[in-house]
Amino acid sequence: MVDEEGKVVVPCDVFEGIEAVENSGLADMPDRARVAQIAAEMEFAEAAAWIAEHRGEYARGVFSGFAPADRATTPAEIRTGRVMIYTGTAHPEFSGCRVRIVRRLGRRRVEFGMWVEERRLVWATRDGEADDFVPLDEEKEEQP
Repeated sequence: MVDEEGKVVVPCDVFEGIEAVENSGLADMPDRARVAQIAAEMEFAEAAAWIAEHRGEYARGVFSGFAPADRATTPAEIRTGRVMIYTGTAHPEFSGCRVRIVRRLGRRRVEFGMWVEERRLVWATRDGEADDFVPLDEEKEEQP
């Protein structure tokens, strides 16, 4: 996901790890493998995993910048049919992707699936925590 300034939006823990490596000066930021290695050595495991698994997004962020997913989603914002961005790390194949909330599984847990094209949900779904989702820009948000 990209914010209004063109920066790549990443989970807060990933942002902190990337920022820590950059501030350390121990690696050239375009050297993805080295940055991931240093992030792991600095005990930013989530950042190291994200960098390794999101090559394209990482490359885009190196040149346009990174932005943290700046706010936690409240359970009230999670509603059936809403299209959101998945920022969790439990399902890395969905990280940074648009997903649609299928149903609530409890107060903080939900079932969601990849939103691949207008009004279409892929068949495979996963479960996640409310904190794993970021609302789309309100002006651009798709309505069910």
